[in-house]
Amino acid sequence: MNLEGLQETLAEYLNKGQDPLGVIMGQEETKKGILASILAGHHVLLEGPPGVGKTTLARHLAATLPAVDAVADCPFHCNPVDPVCPACRDKKEKGEPLETVSIEGSQRFIRIQGSPDLTAEDLLGDIDPSMAFQYGCHDWRAFTPGKLLKGNRGIVFFDELNRIPEKLQNTLLQVLEEHTATIGPYDVDYAADFLMLATMNPLEHAGVEELSDVLLDRFDVVTMGYPETALLEKQILLKYGGKLDGIEFPDDALDKLLVAVRSTR
Repeated sequence: MNLEGLQETLAEYLNKGQDPLGVIMGQEETKKGILASILAGHHVLLEGPPGVGKTTLARHLAATLPAVDAVADCPFHCNPVDPVCPACRDKKEKGEPLETVSIEGSQRFIRIQGSPDLTAEDLLGDIDPSMAFQYGCHDWRAFTPGKLLKGNRGIVFFDELNRIPEKLQNTLLQVLEEHTATIGPYDVDYAADFLMLATMNPLEHAGVEELSDVLLDRFDVVTMGYPETALLEKQILLKYGGKLDGIEFPDDALDKLLVAVRSTR
């Protein structure tokens, strides 16, 4: 997929010799792998332990997205020139104007937390009882889109993907491959054109599921680890955690904290 503005923005950073993922210190090979995958239009699966910056990286990518025009109040962020959802297409066919707004990159970011309790309705959507009573349960107006569909034209960050059961993993296959979702009783396909940046915990962690080969085939898998050196760890702590309410920690306190953190790994 070619997420509007993302590849161009990343290429502009690289052409200037700048690091578009500079929010993450170190991890140079990991960042090269992520950039190569995104520039190739592939979904990315980050494998690594908690606390190494996976969420920070995803939010930073969303922040680099340029603003785009979208139909006002459309949960799919439809392009006014080429709308994709049934409501916007219906308005266009009737000759009704589509009010246009500009949405920032941060508004094109959807986060999903992987959990055994997550359902297909959470991801794809469900029937709104009041609208179903008014229009009928098979009418598209009775359908409320889930988080995957709301991620259209944006970045979907799926945290801890391997905490969802295999049955739910299968729900992702069509949208990741075809960028559309077919919803059971409806006779229309819904657009789901997004970049998915997912994470998974190592298999030795409690509560994780094995990801199926067919799902893994939809991703480029990139490994992300802890800072490579003690000096880099200290630089990260000084940059992101060295101050609290304007109070600076002395170096010896930071050194002791780093030793304590390493002992927990």
